[in-house]
Amino acid sequence: MSPSRLLADDAPEIRSQLSSITGEALGGLSLDLVTVSGGVEVSFRKPSLKIIGPWK
Repeated sequence: MSPSRLLADDAPEIRSQLSSITGEALGGLSLDLVTVSGGVEVSFRKPSLKIIGPWK
């Protein structure tokens, strides 16, 4: 699994959140640090999109 796919994997949940908002939506994009250990420690930044609510 590639880290570049992590945001795309969240698309159904993001779509669901956006469907409950009429008009424009306010959201925040962040890059979260993820560290994976499995013999060799690997760190990468995971994009994360949070829907805050309707744009007022």
